[in-house]
Amino acid sequence: MQIKSNYLTPNYMARLVKHTAKAPIQVGKKEDNLWICQCGLSKKLPFCDGSHQCAHDETDDKLYEYDADGKRKEIKADDECCGGGCCG
Repeated sequence: MQIKSNYLTPNYMARLVKHTAKAPIQVGKKEDNLWICQCGLSKKLPFCDGSHQCAHDETDDKLYEYDADGKRKEIKADDECCGGGCCG
């Protein structure tokens, strides 16, 4: 099935992705200095731009959301459901 996009149905579907890594991973030769983003906050995906620095003080037992400006907001348990019917 193919969905044709228009202004109401873009080519993508909004979804939340939980990233638990707080640092990038180095790939290739060490002298290449090539780092791949693992936190999901980089503006240069898939490459790291240092945006993970703001995630270092996150605690593992909480869920956070970042806006386009990199401002963090803690998501409470009752805020996690998007209302799309997938949470049960």
